[in-house]
Amino acid sequence: MNRKLQQIQNWPERAREAKWSASALAQKCGVSGETLRQHFLKKFNEPPKAWLAAQRNHMAIEILGRASSMKETANIRVCSRICG
Repeated sequence: MNRKLQQIQNWPERAREAKWSASALAQKCGVSGETLRQHFLKKFNEPPKAWLAAQRNHMAIEILGRASSMKETANIRVCSRICG
């Protein structure tokens, strides 16, 4: 396994920074898409795109759980886009 990738602990944070893109995540990690794919298959038992989609869905569920109304949900979503 790639040493750079083995040292990464904050995968969900990196996923957000890469805007949920497997190619952007590979670039931010300084590896090829194939290297990232191989790492994810070994570490998470799924390819990066599937893992990223699951993480994004998990984040959406958390946002929806914190909001008490649709307006508040929209405000949280807009803020997350602007604030990162």
